[in-house]
Amino acid sequence: METIQLQCGNCKNMMAISTEHLGAQVQCPHCQAVLQTPPPPSAPAPTPPPPREPAIPTFRRPERDSIFSEPEPVDDLFGAGDPPPRVELPKPAAIAASMSDAFAAARDGHADHDESLPGGSMPAPRREAPKSAFTSYLLIGLISYSICTTGMVAYLLSNWPSINAFDWLADPAPGKGGARQSKTRQSPDAPLPAKNIVAINDSITIGEVSVTPAKVTMSPEGNLILTLRIKNVSTETRFTPISDSFLKASETRDKPYTYLEGNSGGNLVGGYLEVKRIKGGDDEGNLGPSDEAFFRVTTTDRPDDRLMAKKIADRTEPVVWRVQVRRGFVNFRGRPVSATAVIGVRFNPTTIEKEA
Repeated sequence: METIQLQCGNCKNMMAISTEHLGAQVQCPHCQAVLQTPPPPSAPAPTPPPPREPAIPTFRRPERDSIFSEPEPVDDLFGAGDPPPRVELPKPAAIAASMSDAFAAARDGHADHDESLPGGSMPAPRREAPKSAFTSYLLIGLISYSICTTGMVAYLLSNWPSINAFDWLADPAPGKGGARQSKTRQSPDAPLPAKNIVAINDSITIGEVSVTPAKVTMSPEGNLILTLRIKNVSTETRFTPISDSFLKASETRDKPYTYLEGNSGGNLVGGYLEVKRIKGGDDEGNLGPSDEAFFRVTTTDRPDDRLMAKKIADRTEPVVWRVQVRRGFVNFRGRPVSATAVIGVRFNPTTIEKEA
C-alpha cells in the first residue's frame, strides 16, 4: 500500500497516511486531532521519499519504542496496530525551545504538560508540597515574637538610666560618712557628663542630696567664692555633704575632684570650706534628714591663684566649677558604703558679684 508523509498542523509531528485517504479527514496518531488531508493528485505520480535526517542514537525502553527513531509506514492511522507510528525527529533548536517553554510554564504553575514537546511524552513537573498550616502559624509567631523582643530591648536601652563614674566615687573621708572604698580609677580631668552640670539658681539631686548653686562672688582680696545651698533629702541618713578633704589631693591621686576650670590658662585647685546653717545640722555641716545649709568654697590665697582668679573673672565665655559632694550610702558588695559624686556649676564670669 502506498503511503505519504504529512505533518500534523496541531502537534507538528510527521505521520504516514495511505494515498487512498487523501481528500478525507484523518486522526493524528500523536495528538488525536482530526485533520483534513489534501486532495489526491489528478495524475498519480510516484511520490519521492522525504529527506532523511542523520541517524541519532536513541535509548529504547523495553515497554515502548523511542519516539526519536525514523518513522515507518503503517496501515493503521489511529494507532490501534502494532508497532505504533514513528515520527520524524524535530530539529534540535525546536526541541530546546519547546523544553524551555515547558519548564517556564511549569515554574509559573500554569502548565502540568506541554503538548508541543516531541511525542507529548514530557513528564509533568512535580509540584512542591504545600506547607502545613501549623508550620505557617509557627513562623508567624516566631517572627512576631522576634519583632516584639527587639523593640522591647531597644526601648529599655534608650530609657535605661545612664550611670557614669562621676556618680559613684570613693569617699576620701571615712570619718565623715563611712568606710573608704578601694582606689578610684576615674581621672579628675575626664569630661564631666552634661547631666551632672547645673546652672546658677538651678537644682540638681544626686543620691540623697539636693544642690542649688546660689552665686559666685569675688572677695576684696581677690578670691573667688562659690556658694551652694545643700539639703539632705534622705529619710534616715545623717552625713556631711562636703568635707575639707574634698578640696585637697589624696593618697590615691595628686589632684582633687573639686576645682575651677581655667581651660588653657590652667585650673584653680584647692581652697577653703565654710558652712552656714539654714535649717538643722551643726557648724561642721553635718545634716540630718531635711536639714539645709550654705556651703562656701573659696579659692586659695596663693598669689598665682589670685592672679588666675582675676583672669577667669575677666573672661566672657561660661566656665565650670567642679565640686565633689557626698551622695549618701550605696550598696557595695552587700554592705552600705558612703559614696560621692561630682557636679559642675556653670556660670558666666560677667555675673560674678563683688563682696564688700
